Amino acid sequence: MKSQAPMKALRLIAGWACILLSFALVVLLGFGAFELPFIAPTGSTSMIPTLMGLLPSTTFSIALFAVGVWLLLKDNRR
Repeated sequence: MKSQAPMKALRLIAGWACILLSFALVVLLGFGAFELPFIAPTGSTSMIPTLMGLLPSTTFSIALFAVGVWLLLKDNRR
């Protein structure tokens, strides 16, 4: 039992770190901190090309958030 306590603490820290990193990534994307080369101004009034260009970055952020939640909620045995 004692060997599982450090692993549980490490899993909780890693879970919270993943969640915080995913939120930080969303905030940085929202402020335009990342220069995404595949988003080119099209001159159209539609936001669909811009949203499609942001899809890989936001998908990575959502996946990072999901991993963090999984690490926090993972239980060894019930």
